[in-house]
Amino acid sequence: MKPKHIAISFEKDIFSWAEHNNRKPKEILEKRIKLLKDVFLQQVDENIPILTVFLLKSSQDSKNFGIIIDSLVDFFSVLAKDEFLLENQIKVSVFGKWYNLPNRLVDIIKCSMDQTKHFDKFFLNFCINYDGQEEIADACRLIARKVQSGKIDPDSINKSLIKENIYTSYFIAPDLLIINGSKKTQGFLLWDLSNTRIYFTNKHWPDFTKRDFEKALDLFKLIS
Repeated sequence: MKPKHIAISFEKDIFSWAEHNNRKPKEILEKRIKLLKDVFLQQVDENIPILTVFLLKSSQDSKNFGIIIDSLVDFFSVLAKDEFLLENQIKVSVFGKWYNLPNRLVDIIKCSMDQTKHFDKFFLNFCINYDGQEEIADACRLIARKVQSGKIDPDSINKSLIKENIYTSYFIAPDLLIINGSKKTQGFLLWDLSNTRIYFTNKHWPDFTKRDFEKALDLFKLIS
């Protein structure tokens, strides 16, 4: 059995890794872009409808924040014109408080989403300026406003209603979560993970390869 939704975290401090391995941060960020492209190819090759990627948490070291933003601008600039997305009808979505980031990134993210908004064959989601607990808090605020306005009764609040109000409301929960560089989920898709299988690569993501993605997928197929 193949997963219908895979989530993968590339969200980990790479700057200490780069320093330890005598590599420039920009070089490692460029490597992440290449790796992401490989994963997108595998999504289509394996016919996995939904892929969600954790790219940027909500709090960042201000020292390196500009480098990270520049890298994401470069990435989404390429993504907005990527023929592969258009040919395979891959819809791009972004979750989190990404609209609070610098305009140069916000504008190109909007462009990427606009270019693919009518597609529905594959879904490629990114979590940017994202916090899983804040996602749930936002859902609670939305529900509280509906209660306050009389649109819903407090007794009608259940798990399904909360799901309807989180960022990923339109998507089924991940079948498989791949975590790099940590034994923690880092709050990634916090509400949706109750029945998700989690695969820890025991690698920092700069060491993550296409083969590691395949191993996680093979293991999922074996135990499902």
